[in-house]
Amino acid sequence: MFIIPEQQRDLTIKGPVNSSKYSINDRASAKLAVLTALEKDKLFLNSELTLALLASFINLSPALVSETINKELGKPFRTLINDFRVNEVKHKLLDRNYNHLSISGIALECGFNSEASFYRIFKAATGFSPKTYLNEAKSATLYKPSKTS
Repeated sequence: MFIIPEQQRDLTIKGPVNSSKYSINDRASAKLAVLTALEKDKLFLNSELTLALLASFINLSPALVSETINKELGKPFRTLINDFRVNEVKHKLLDRNYNHLSISGIALECGFNSEASFYRIFKAATGFSPKTYLNEAKSATLYKPSKTS
């Protein structure tokens, strides 16, 4: 006979488990729309971007967009937007067409509206300060000349 210890007997599920009012197909379509709006339309460059603005742009409900980002992309809205912004900053730091801008100027162009939050988010995402990242990238010959020079 198998005996279950007292502490393991309460297997009551508390709260919803993987419940959703949206189908997998709804979320798949929404995921494509969200990624298109961010990758192609670059909505993340708007420093005033909110979940509601993104949802309005792709003509979906904020609830569906939020659930899609959380469940299908595996992160909260703000983290997703900041990831896109950090990647754009990294690209522009290495692009000689942006040499006339300071690191903070590039961050502002990429949708960050606070220098302090930009530095904190960039370091958390890359493990480097923006200046260190730029120096490391240059020394690793990742620094690419612009196509127009």
